[in-house]
Amino acid sequence: MPSEGQIDPAMIRTAIHQARDSARRISDLQAANARTIRSLEAALNAALKGPLNEPSPLPPGIADHRRAHRSGVPPRIASDPELEAFIRARIGTATFAQIIAEIAATFPPDRRTSMSALSRWWKANRQKSDVIT
Repeated sequence: MPSEGQIDPAMIRTAIHQARDSARRISDLQAANARTIRSLEAALNAALKGPLNEPSPLPPGIADHRRAHRSGVPPRIASDPELEAFIRARIGTATFAQIIAEIAATFPPDRRTSMSALSRWWKANRQKSDVIT
């Protein structure tokens, strides 16, 4: 055992050994941290390359069913077969203004439609019409 003021070589060797062991642990943790960062960056890049917030796929037919329906009140023309037939009979030979005037003369006020509603109906249904556009 060294006397006062002398340095104990065994204690120094122990301290050096502990310092090297701590340095190895720190190095291992830094390597693990770098691997984690690379994994997270790869996951982020993969997510950014694809669509964000992509909805889950719907069973066949459900997407078409939802697309065909909208919330709220259905359009008046689509929900009134007689009014729709009346419009279809005139759509190839009369202007929208003439059709609206004829509807006003033929149907009561609660079954009439507007020019903009007729235009929206025509845009949505012209492919289904027998009239050549």
